[in-house]
Amino acid sequence: MIVEEIKLLSEDVNEANIINRLVNFVKENYGQFVYIDPKTLKKDEDRWEITGGVYYPYYIEEAGSIQPHLRYRNFPDILYIEASIHEKKLDIKSITRKQLIELMEKEETKKREIEEKLILEVTSNNFSRIPQIITGHNPIKEIINNIDDISSQKIDINSVRYKKWNKYLDLMVHLEIFAKTEEGYTYGDKFKMFESKISRKDTEELFRQILSYVLTYGEEYIKEYIHLMSIDPYLRTSYSYYDGAINIRDLIPANLTTLSKKYREIYKVSPKAEKLKSWISTLVDTNVFERDGDNIIGNQDIFQKLEEINDNLSDKEKEVSLEE
Repeated sequence: MIVEEIKLLSEDVNEANIINRLVNFVKENYGQFVYIDPKTLKKDEDRWEITGGVYYPYYIEEAGSIQPHLRYRNFPDILYIEASIHEKKLDIKSITRKQLIELMEKEETKKREIEEKLILEVTSNNFSRIPQIITGHNPIKEIINNIDDISSQKIDINSVRYKKWNKYLDLMVHLEIFAKTEEGYTYGDKFKMFESKISRKDTEELFRQILSYVLTYGEEYIKEYIHLMSIDPYLRTSYSYYDGAINIRDLIPANLTTLSKKYREIYKVSPKAEKLKSWISTLVDTNVFERDGDNIIGNQDIFQKLEEINDNLSDKEKEVSLEE
């Protein structure tokens, strides 16, 4: 908590002067990218309240370009300041700069998690074709192939051998892929919907479509309760590219260097070059990315869907995209 006391003359006690004092307080304690919004000023006798935000620049690098793209990120209403007048003194109270940075980091994380879910929703069909993700989610395929035996209790899912199936089955019931009955389990509405489009004989494609649906709506559960993270490297690499592309509103070229730097900036870890190269190659193979000479660019269909979603977000959720 920051507490600052300022002596006042009688002529200083008016709204314009109080706001100026608060502006100076913000500049001195938080720096040039923090602002207060005069429209939020509230007065109750000798007590004042005002909120502010942070508006700071960041850069998005483009492979092969010397000049990075400049953008501004806005965190409105993140700062709350109280001021009170007592015995010709203005007392100002607010959070510390460190606390403000922590609040910004929380907002960044919240924003990223929302946008990662949107990317996953758009790319889940692509991700459902990645071998490492298919292998990691293999219990889903096993349950689909054995649901009749599970229902008739020929397979005891409570046994040690099939214990891992239990949590997946709970998830698939929640997602209406299967439904619980007095006797056991049966096919749910979502399974029937997929089956109406894909023959049950085409087990691989049926599994991929169900996996795509599970990735979109159940991946959070899988991470939390099954502790499976096989999707993370591909989702993070995808986000590291599309976050910049959406804010520039163009499919910019990227390479191993620019993606690694962006990945580190977002997730605070540096992936090994060989691993990142492998993830990029897999995302090219599944059409999340495309080759562009020595570089990669995003998929046009994925980009358009994400751009459409971004355009439908409220102004508060959008990045402010201003060129220098």
